[in-house]
Amino acid sequence: MKRITKGWEVWTVVCLMFTSIVFTDSCQADWFQFQKDKINSGQTQDLAPITSPYVAWSSFTHYAGTHGIDVTPIIAEGKVFTVDVDEYAWAFDIENGNALWSTPLMYGPRYNLATPAYGEGKVFFATSTGYIYALNGSNGGILWSGKLTEGLFQEEELTTQIVYTEGKVYVGSWEGVYYCLDAAGEGTDPKILWEYQIDNGGYDWWSGPAVIGDYILFGDTESVIVSLDKDTAAPKDDLNLSQHYGIEAGSIRSAIVFNSSLNRIYLTSKNGYVFAVGFDSATGNFDTSDGWLASAGIYSASTPAFYDGRLFVCTGSFCKQGSLLCLNEADGTLLWSHEFGSYGSEASPALSIQNGEPFIYIATDTANGAFYCFNKDGQMMWEHIPDHPEYILQGAAISGGKVFFGNDAGYLYCLETAFDWDVNCDGSVNVLDLTLIGQHFGETGEPGWIREDINDDGSINVGDMILVGQHWCG
Repeated sequence: MKRITKGWEVWTVVCLMFTSIVFTDSCQADWFQFQKDKINSGQTQDLAPITSPYVAWSSFTHYAGTHGIDVTPIIAEGKVFTVDVDEYAWAFDIENGNALWSTPLMYGPRYNLATPAYGEGKVFFATSTGYIYALNGSNGGILWSGKLTEGLFQEEELTTQIVYTEGKVYVGSWEGVYYCLDAAGEGTDPKILWEYQIDNGGYDWWSGPAVIGDYILFGDTESVIVSLDKDTAAPKDDLNLSQHYGIEAGSIRSAIVFNSSLNRIYLTSKNGYVFAVGFDSATGNFDTSDGWLASAGIYSASTPAFYDGRLFVCTGSFCKQGSLLCLNEADGTLLWSHEFGSYGSEASPALSIQNGEPFIYIATDTANGAFYCFNKDGQMMWEHIPDHPEYILQGAAISGGKVFFGNDAGYLYCLETAFDWDVNCDGSVNVLDLTLIGQHFGETGEPGWIREDINDDGSINVGDMILVGQHWCG
């Protein structure tokens, strides 16, 4: 290796040249509800980190005895929304993590599992104490609220993710009632448009609905999935998965996701099965002649995500070993798996589609829970263990090159790519990065041997400085 001492003079000139160049942020897409939308697609064309992530920001909410944040955050209005163990609703600035507002919901604290939803400028929250809230997305003011359930303890929980669409809010309860509410409310009270109640069983955690055309679909603790008219709750079709496949499917702890290209729905069940079932969105009927059943091998509470013939799903929990699985979407055969060891993941995979390739984002449900990115072939791109480690029960939201998740330490995290030109990985491209290049100017080595070799040509030179200048943000 040799060093060119005159490089400092060149470096000084280049620094002056690039201080006027302005960096442009990537566009941001919203992630309005669990798995992004009303069909639980779990995918976006927005970028997300695939190499060298750093913590762009982290913000604390509340923590109580191994519980903190147990829902997937949602994104709208340039804000990140969540709810914590003390039943405080929060809004954070998406760029810097500053708390914009926090609203105590009236009947906390409890362990909250219902991912909120956004629509019409409102954020809708459902709690483990059976209450539903509509908050003003701008300032956190409660617009309307009220209790829906009648039971006690677990029986009073609103257990499913919320779905908002076309002026309506949908949520299910442990005591076996699914609700459709008017998003406008009725004064300061909720306005129930319909209730659908089952005689046996209830609606388990995370068994959220999908709204497909004119129909709403969800599953229950007795492994039955139903299709109802989304406006009236008139039953259209139902399917008992245990009876149809001759298995003990167990309770459904998964939302339903719809592939419109194949006219299929996908879901999992608690006893470790993955289902693909044909569905006619025009008639609301299940097509049992199409689809397949696959064994995941162990407990799953994960809502699958699919892209380009591959289906991704997680298995296991804090006390059950598990994996990230990739199945062939055509027939359910296993393409690959990544084992986590003595613990697993209850997350639903979030996908960032980049240049036609899916990248999969999940978290692990263990005391030192980590966040991961995998490529479509199962290669781990990175692993991130938060600086306040705890269990991570749910998955992520993706927007504008960033990935967002919460953990049971009560922290909400935003991870962003430390791009090559961000030499010191501080999230900003400025004179500090040029300084590092200047300190190595003229050095040579193997291509990419240090971060200062931004263009991977094996030499620290003006070409590296140009890349910094092109992404300058002052």
